[in-house]
Order: sequence, then C-alpha cells, then structure tokens
Amino acid sequence: MRAAFAIDPLERRSVTSFKPLLAAAIPELPVWLASHTSKGSFTRQLIAGVRQQQRELAAGLITTGPFVTSGLVGRKPHPRTQR
Repeated sequence: MRAAFAIDPLERRSVTSFKPLLAAAIPELPVWLASHTSKGSFTRQLIAGVRQQQRELAAGLITTGPFVTSGLVGRKPHPRTQR
C-alpha cells in the first residue's frame, strides 16, 4: 500500500486499465483479473442478507432512527404493521 500511495495519483490511474499498478507489479495475473473495469455487483447478497436480518434491522431502525430520536414518530410500531 505504501508503495502504491508513494506514486503520484495521476500515474496511479489510467484511462485504459482498471488497476495499472497491480498489473505492472504482478504481470503473471490473469488478463481477466487485471483488466476488469468494475468491482462487481453484490446486490443479490445484500438483499439476501437484509431479508435474513429483517426483523433485527427493523427493530434497530424503529428505536434509534432519526425520526424517532427527534420525536417525530413514536417508538412502538402500529398494530397493523406487526405480523
């Protein structure tokens, strides 16, 4: 990391490659790895995780959210929202 940050930011970036320093430092990297243009999408994993933790997340948001702490809404959920 120190070596990468020691290089001028304009030299660390490239219009034609995603991570030019990585490709130069480790030339034996597969082309698909050194030339990818994004960090990927983790939307499916995020949605699955939120679904698994839905009740805990909602409970935390209900009791500590900014609307609750400012007094705009009450801490107890409406009876129709409980299942």
